[in-house]
Amino acid sequence: MDKQDWYQRYVPDGVIYQRKIDGEYNGPWNYSLYINGRRIQKSLRTTSKALAGRRAAEIYESYANCPAVKMSSLESIIKEFSAHDADIVRPVYNRKREKHIRQFFEVSKLTEVFAITPEQINKYLDSRAAEGIAPKTRKNELSSIGAFCHWAKSRGYLHTNPARDVDAPKVPPMKIVYMQRPELEKALEIAAKNEIWGVFFAYYAGLRVHEIANLKWEQIHVDDNPTIEVRGKGDKIVTLPLHPELVKIIKEKITRVEGRETLFPKHTYRWWDKMLEPVRKQCPTLANRGQGWHTFRRTFGSILIQAGVGIERVSRLLRHNQISTTIKHYAHLIPEHGRNDLLNL
Repeated sequence: MDKQDWYQRYVPDGVIYQRKIDGEYNGPWNYSLYINGRRIQKSLRTTSKALAGRRAAEIYESYANCPAVKMSSLESIIKEFSAHDADIVRPVYNRKREKHIRQFFEVSKLTEVFAITPEQINKYLDSRAAEGIAPKTRKNELSSIGAFCHWAKSRGYLHTNPARDVDAPKVPPMKIVYMQRPELEKALEIAAKNEIWGVFFAYYAGLRVHEIANLKWEQIHVDDNPTIEVRGKGDKIVTLPLHPELVKIIKEKITRVEGRETLFPKHTYRWWDKMLEPVRKQCPTLANRGQGWHTFRRTFGSILIQAGVGIERVSRLLRHNQISTTIKHYAHLIPEHGRNDLLNL
């Protein structure tokens, strides 16, 4: 069905359209819209555009102002929003998004969706800032509220998306840190003592924590030419060389459990983060807020740059989607810049 701009002169919401008959759009015009979550579909019984627009406007006014069209309860609306794209959104993200929306309504003391305004959203974000909530968290909350308002507009609960008129909190750029030799050696020693073998995969192969957590035996080849296969951007499989130290750990330290495909048992990312506690206690760099598994990956990249490995090769080993990401975080460590604090692998 064709959606044409002309109908917006007559009705603020909904679509006036013709059905395709015998391969062509003809026949009477129809009008479809959502009012408070209810889908209204009416035949306008005319082939004239102007008359169709006027009849659609009458239908819109009669439904929009009709007291009989009750708005659903706030709880049911939030549940409907969570369910509308549940098949394409990760459950964890969906739950977090729903939590942000409920929190917004609770703090703002709103009980109706149509009462959401840019002022209410700004007031909520200011109150969260006063509580000491980080800008990144507030930006995520605004994103959840914006997604809800966008959906609510499409369902007729709102005429506009008020979140569009709200400025997102400015998130300061994350401080990129790299571990230097003395601290790095201590971290690896503590990791070996506590059998935190994932640290060695992050440092010697530059793997991300979710890649380590889901690493399967079939991805690792330790015979003749040791390599590891990792899924990159766009589900592309990238083959990386295995460091001799990793080959030794895989052969001697990690026991293969029968019936389990992965090297490590399945755990939540929070469990993996907690696993680093023994290392954090004695390594000041990891004790800083926001530093963890990824610090070893960054150190891996920085050491390669310091060793004179080309930026293109480093970008491939780190599996960055764009070389500009590698340049942004590692170009200043190129040896000619005088940053030779780190040693080669």
